[in-house]
Amino acid sequence: MAIVFALVGATIGEWLGASEGLGYYSRRMSGNLNAEGVFAAITILTSVGILLFAFATWIERMVLRKWKYEN
Repeated sequence: MAIVFALVGATIGEWLGASEGLGYYSRRMSGNLNAEGVFAAITILTSVGILLFAFATWIERMVLRKWKYEN
C-alpha cells in the first residue's frame, strides 16, 4: 500500500507546485475545463498504481516463499 500512497503523494505534490508531470497536467487540464485530459491523467495514474502494487505483491510472495523454505 505504501507504493500507492507514494504515487498519490507525488501526484498531489506535482498538482500543488510543479511545472511538469501528470499532477501538473491534470491541474492544467482542469483549469482549461478539458475533462478528457483530466480523465486521461487519472487513468494513467491508476494504471501505474495497479501495476506497482501488483509488482510489490509479486516480490513479497517471492521473498516470503523463500523465507518459508528456509525456516
